[in-house]
Amino acid sequence: EQRIVHGYVDFSGNIWDFLPAARSLVKGLLRYNYETRSTIAMALETQWIDCDLEDLEKAYRERISLN
Repeated sequence: EQRIVHGYVDFSGNIWDFLPAARSLVKGLLRYNYETRSTIAMALETQWIDCDLEDLEKAYRERISLN
């Protein structure tokens, strides 16, 4: 808990080696200084989310049309 409060995240696990865009997103969202911390709008524009945005939007529209 204290590591996150102070902005430290351990990215040494093997999974992070294969997800550099996700690592960058998490780093931005957990930045300690609120003035430099990523916003939700900024997060939605990151490569990790944006690369699947079209597919996510399609799935969402299909799901809401079923209701």
